[in-house]
Amino acid sequence: MRLCPSCFDDRSLQRLIAAIRRDAPNEKCSFHGNLKGVEIREVGRLVSEVVQSNFDPGPYDDESDDFWQPGVEGRGLEEILQDITKSVSREVDRTLAEELVREERYWLDDDEYSFFSLGDTYVPTSAENFGHSALWKDFRRSVQHEQRFFNSSAKEAIAKIFDAVHLQKDSLGNPSVYKISPGESMSRFFRCRIANDPRVQTDIAKDPDKQLGPPPDRLRRPGRMNPAGIAALYGAYTMETCIAELRPPVGSTIAGAQFEFTRPTWVLDTTRFQRPGRQLSYFAAEHRKRSEQWTFMQRFRHEISQPVLPDDEYLDYIPTQAVAEYLCNHHEFPVRGGRGKIEAIIFNSAQSPENGRNIVLVGPSADPSAKQRPSTSFEDLFDTASVPKPAVRIVQGSVEFRVVRSSSIETTPADI
Repeated sequence: MRLCPSCFDDRSLQRLIAAIRRDAPNEKCSFHGNLKGVEIREVGRLVSEVVQSNFDPGPYDDESDDFWQPGVEGRGLEEILQDITKSVSREVDRTLAEELVREERYWLDDDEYSFFSLGDTYVPTSAENFGHSALWKDFRRSVQHEQRFFNSSAKEAIAKIFDAVHLQKDSLGNPSVYKISPGESMSRFFRCRIANDPRVQTDIAKDPDKQLGPPPDRLRRPGRMNPAGIAALYGAYTMETCIAELRPPVGSTIAGAQFEFTRPTWVLDTTRFQRPGRQLSYFAAEHRKRSEQWTFMQRFRHEISQPVLPDDEYLDYIPTQAVAEYLCNHHEFPVRGGRGKIEAIIFNSAQSPENGRNIVLVGPSADPSAKQRPSTSFEDLFDTASVPKPAVRIVQGSVEFRVVRSSSIETTPADI
């Protein structure tokens, strides 16, 4: 039995079979008689590795089965093969499934466990405890409880987690990392602060750049994406979301304004991970890595949007602060004409979880009142030779004041 690239629509698999076919005897495909084929055993070896790397045996009636995944319906081997190979006919699926079973049993003793079976079902392998999830767990423990500064192992872990994240796209083809340029729809956002004191209100009206931008160095409090003392500009894409994030008491006066990007800026948009990821070929070299990264980013998106109680802020903010600092200062990726660097992160609002979106810029690009300054030899020592100019400015005439008249609270039952 022989197969050829035309037996499958998956392009990566087609290329792999074509590479094998170059050195194969000149014998015809069993399904395409005018095309040269390769032994089905060769195709089976390619497919076997992919199936065993991405699927587990499905649920059984036995409650003690280790592979049980509640709520996950298993699929038969032929259906799995059609999904991953994009075969052109069910006959190809059946023939390939029989080959996988036959080849495996040839090497096994009668009492040995067989992975492939025509009567069993299969489910996608859970990445819950592997790959990026395991790296993230180790990273959190390291920076929270072991070594916080000059932690090379933590930096190495976070570099692996976010490696090539700029290549990720959702099922609609929307990239997770993209450039926002001045004048585009995403280039404007809101920033607010509580301003109950009339003198503060006057100061804001006179100098909104200074009063609504990041606080002075020594007054910068730690936040979800920045440690104390580091400049960060938090905003939201609606005034309502921005006010909700402040959690102001009823009766508070809120000062707010629009900010806009002044130059093209690369952002990581974690809200893009709400959708399923773009389906890559199972035979692509980076398939497993990209799938694990997407699964992790879906959980990471949820984690950075969760409300944090004041008593827990110090420790719980450390991992996300480290991520923001790494992405904005160390993470680079290839772009046309050079290298790109993420300078802002977009994430879901904890206070408006349905459709609220926040944005944060970290570091020198976050301070609209800062002036670009040349690097010094001292800065070079700490790998900050290129100091970017501010990426945003306040929109002239956009300052407004609002009074909070009411607020709403949503609760859910708690398990005690």
